Amino acid sequence: ELYKEDEDFKDTYSKCLIRPYGDFLVKDGYLFRGNQLCVPKCTLKAQVEYLAKEVAKLTKMKLNELQGSDREEDVSSSGTMKPKANEGSDFKVDIPTFEGKNDPDEFLEWLETVERVFDFKDVSGEKKVKIVALKFR
Repeated sequence: ELYKEDEDFKDTYSKCLIRPYGDFLVKDGYLFRGNQLCVPKCTLKAQVEYLAKEVAKLTKMKLNELQGSDREEDVSSSGTMKPKANEGSDFKVDIPTFEGKNDPDEFLEWLETVERVFDFKDVSGEKKVKIVALKFR
């Protein structure tokens, strides 16, 4: 199912359904080149979108949790609530573009970098999805 519509792997996958083709083989419905799993780009893109949404949800939960504890500290120390300044927003921080290589470790490293930038810049969940979609190729 994963490979039938993928431009990079559909021909190789269909050949491997009959028998191994060069370095490629199908095992348990997955295409391998040697001992490396072949991951379709469409699958990676869907995973990035899903992970970006999950990161947005978790970030929002964490921020709400932190803001709640910050408010408690501010109220207890002064008796009134202090507004929080957005520190570190005076300069531009950009996320790198992911070029769509089929290396899961490289993808995870890229995603961790993106998460750190989003955390630092306090990016909203909706914007995270849009930014990741632009930077994922």
